[in-house]
Amino acid sequence: MTVTVRGNAPVSPHRDATKTYVTDRNVANLAKLGIGGDTLTMAKRGDELLDPAAVGGTPRPDGTLHLFELDRLDKPANKAALFPNEAGAVSTVHQLFEVPDATQATLAPLDTLAYKLERTLTHAAVTNVQISSLATPEMRTAAQRVQLVKNSDADASTVTREDVQWALSPANVGAFTGQTRAELEKVLAVFHDDLYAEKVIGVLPPATQKRPIVEASGVKVSVDTRIGFRTGRPHPDNGRSYTWRPEVAERFISVEAPVGYKVFVKTVATAGAGAQNQEAVIDGNGASQRALIEPSLFDGATSVWVQIHDPIGALVRNVRVALPKHELPAMNTPAGLSGRRVEEWRDLAGTVIPHKANGDHGIAGYSLDGHPHLFAREAVVV
Repeated sequence: MTVTVRGNAPVSPHRDATKTYVTDRNVANLAKLGIGGDTLTMAKRGDELLDPAAVGGTPRPDGTLHLFELDRLDKPANKAALFPNEAGAVSTVHQLFEVPDATQATLAPLDTLAYKLERTLTHAAVTNVQISSLATPEMRTAAQRVQLVKNSDADASTVTREDVQWALSPANVGAFTGQTRAELEKVLAVFHDDLYAEKVIGVLPPATQKRPIVEASGVKVSVDTRIGFRTGRPHPDNGRSYTWRPEVAERFISVEAPVGYKVFVKTVATAGAGAQNQEAVIDGNGASQRALIEPSLFDGATSVWVQIHDPIGALVRNVRVALPKHELPAMNTPAGLSGRRVEEWRDLAGTVIPHKANGDHGIAGYSLDGHPHLFAREAVVV
């Protein structure tokens, strides 16, 4: 477990009591970062020394240099076996353990599956018509008769819905009855409000969502979260409908860096026992590369230490960010959509996703339970 200690815990002549230090570093990664000469020699020396009184067995390096191992170099028997230039490098090795204080990272919320009802206007409302356009002479005569006593738009060549409704009201049954009333009911059927076509849309989040935590000199260190779906059936089960339950499939730290840059990333606990000990050095190639994959990255007690080195080896950024808990938010289903079949799939930009493009294999990158064929069927319900 990688945790932090203050420079005086325990007291050492090589550490600053006002600074913070991590408890371990990977020796191979120090070499990848360009640490060499006596400094690297002393790092390897500290890794291979054991305290026979505290640890049994034969000394054997494990590739990880711990701060307590560095402290053993100051024991008289071990210090006597150092060359002068090696002894001079001990303080330099301690400086490699200095870590910045953690600042809290702010991550944008994750996108999850969403459903919406899209209504498209198919026919604009009809509230008045030209009498001459009515289908039969009988309908036209009935409409003209209404215009003799009710003309809401002050245009005798048109009849409005308001006019016809007035004529058909109980108060006017005497003047407009019998066949005239029957024809007016036909006229009333011509009018309508706006008419819409409805379509249930499923909005898929990106399969992998990036949330930057450190950006400098063209380098981007991000939290990457892969979202997927498991398939369920509604109850009662009719065998022809399925529901999707989104969940976090994977989370990891990725690094995108230009060619020549080196990026060091390391997990460090911010509380309790902390995360597992992980660190990596990424050689920039212009593309996004995975650096750390660890379930406990988002336990709310883990930080990521990032150092960015430019092509000439200069340190251009040294920062540590604390990662908050970052969970997939709950789905919000609009009222009235529950149980309705999804007719079209889109991404967050509104682009239609051709869910049958891969045949029975469905939309690539989403299925988590071995049922990708369900993506290629009109079988998903809200």
